[in-house]
Amino acid sequence: MMLPDAYEVLEYDFDLFGWEEVIQNFQKSIEERPNYKGTWHSRAVTLIGEYDNYNRLPTLSSHHAELIPSVKEVRDYIAKNINLDERHDVINCHSFVSFVGESESFNYHSDEWDIFIWQVIGSTKWNVRGEGPSERLTHKLLPNQMIYIPKNTMHKPEIIEPRVSISFGIERDVV
Repeated sequence: MMLPDAYEVLEYDFDLFGWEEVIQNFQKSIEERPNYKGTWHSRAVTLIGEYDNYNRLPTLSSHHAELIPSVKEVRDYIAKNINLDERHDVINCHSFVSFVGESESFNYHSDEWDIFIWQVIGSTKWNVRGEGPSERLTHKLLPNQMIYIPKNTMHKPEIIEPRVSISFGIERDVV
């Protein structure tokens, strides 16, 4: 099976994992933090958004989702299929975890690198703004689906239910 093209959603049969592994990953990420001291990887967990009077909860992000065996396998699959240069390129793996629908998350933003987003638990709507008006898309990702968002493309998740999404950022020429 191939990886998705830009803005395309494909379905896979990767091994999914549950909430217990998500919670264990937060703990492992914090325990591993000293091993990354002095790099941006030293961030273990990030809070995205904040609690507000409308009962929207923030989204949590682990910066070391690759500590989950299934995530590492998907990362390796992506690396193999994009011809990753292990001497110069890195794939970062972040989990994005929302415990309720309408959780706070990122607004429209773009990233400096290509991103593959793999839906693991629940579903997430992804609003993507491509280069032309016909490339303004909304995709609802279901478990074991993946979308590819090219670097510098405006995109925004819409949290509609409890969910776990994994983001694989392809950082070129960093090592």
